[in-house]
Amino acid sequence: NLQVLEIEFLFLRTKHHLTVPAQSVSLPCRLPNIKPAVVVQWTRPDLEPEDVLLFRDEQPDPENQHPSFRKRVELQDRRMKDGDVSLLLSNVRTSDSGKYECRVFQREATVMNRIGDKGQPWRSPTLTGNEPDLLPAMRTRL
Repeated sequence: NLQVLEIEFLFLRTKHHLTVPAQSVSLPCRLPNIKPAVVVQWTRPDLEPEDVLLFRDEQPDPENQHPSFRKRVELQDRRMKDGDVSLLLSNVRTSDSGKYECRVFQREATVMNRIGDKGQPWRSPTLTGNEPDLLPAMRTRL
């Protein structure tokens, strides 16, 4: 049996300058108390192909990765210590704005877990003007 844990990220335009193009950003995804992951998948559902990063067999699998993310993404901690499967995105572009999903697949489980309450953001940023800066807000998805 395989267990699937999902976290969804929304990148919103805000008046706060947290990330500017050409810098790096970390998209947090930490799932404490999990067994070692078999597969970690980061996606952007609005893209085709949607894979931002697929990490399996202890290494990235670039076969179906969207070309705009090649050589710009990696797991922040390849060992996934303490359930940390955060994504490090380098050379940020305004085209990176969008919804990101983090999925963790692991063995020896029978159900899909819900992380938090569906649709509840960790932060509620104020949307404003034309700034291209990105701010992560996290919610879960089943």
